[in-house]
Amino acid sequence: MIQPLSHLVAARLCFALRAGVCLSLVHFGASALAQGSLTPPGPPGMTMKTLQQVEPRTPIGTLPFTISAPGSYYLTTNLTGTTGASGISIVTNNVTLDLRGFTLAGGPGSLHGIVAPAPVQNVTIANGTVSGWGTNGVTFDGSSSGQFVGLRLMNNGADGLEPGHRSLVRDCLAEGNIGTGFGGFDYECTFDRCAANGNNGDGFESYDKCVFLACSASDNGLDGLNPYFNCTVRDCNANDNGFDGIDIPYVGCLVSHCVCNFNGAHGINGGDDSAVRDSVALANNGNGIIVGAHCLLDACTASANLGSGIMTSNDCTLVACSANSNEVDNVIAGFGCAVNQCSACASVTGSGFNIITGSTIASSCAHSNSLYGFNVGDRSTVLGC
Repeated sequence: MIQPLSHLVAARLCFALRAGVCLSLVHFGASALAQGSLTPPGPPGMTMKTLQQVEPRTPIGTLPFTISAPGSYYLTTNLTGTTGASGISIVTNNVTLDLRGFTLAGGPGSLHGIVAPAPVQNVTIANGTVSGWGTNGVTFDGSSSGQFVGLRLMNNGADGLEPGHRSLVRDCLAEGNIGTGFGGFDYECTFDRCAANGNNGDGFESYDKCVFLACSASDNGLDGLNPYFNCTVRDCNANDNGFDGIDIPYVGCLVSHCVCNFNGAHGINGGDDSAVRDSVALANNGNGIIVGAHCLLDACTASANLGSGIMTSNDCTLVACSANSNEVDNVIAGFGCAVNQCSACASVTGSGFNIITGSTIASSCAHSNSLYGFNVGDRSTVLGC
């Protein structure tokens, strides 16, 4: 059927109107969503970090080497020293040196392995071996506030490590050094879980106010540990040394929970105003435990020593100590001492208790001794024994 002309005109007009609306919308959207230029401003930049940003440390790959700027340094390989020179010299404060498990080996005629030629502060050295140097392995004597962690100091021509004042030495081993294992007259240092074995001198040597925690010293040519004034030695072993196990004959020291056996001289040699607690001294070639005046011995054992078991000066207190089977007298005490709940039996050639004038012995036993059980001086008292 043929539609009327009026209907055809109306349909075409409607189509034209609709098309105009759509074109208008398309034009509006294109202008509203238009972006900037698609042409890049330049080539792409670097997005990766530099090696210095990833590892902000300075490598050391040759010797000798001088550290003259604060910062962090590390070894890249095992290194060997040269004649007439030290390996690494540190001449500035605030340095960290990581040996990364590598070895600094001294060659013929070499000097120190690592040295501070002048006093420095706040230096940390960790994680490696320093061996075979002509003088000291590591020496910071006169410096301060250092940290030395995880080092092996072996077969050096003098001392293994001289840490400097107020330093921390942790988990280090000093072995086979011609001098002292850990030496230097440094004060206020802490030695934590360190070992000194087979050194020709002392195992450990320090000045005043030092602390030794869970350390061991064996087979050293002189003393195992040789601290000075006002030092603390706790949970340490000192066995088979050429002289004393712990030689600490100075004022104001504390020895606690230590074992000193089979030493060439005395087990523990203490000074005035000191205390020895819960410690053992067995089979030493000299006396087991010696202390000066005004000292306390508490719960100590001294047996089978070739000298006397326990020997004190004046005005000392002995509580719950055992000194048995020693070659000479088991207990020798000076003037004005107090002995309570102690045992002194089976002396091979001497007496159980050999006490000088003006002392008191209470609740103690002394049997099977070669001479006397109680050999006491004037104005002394024996109670409940």
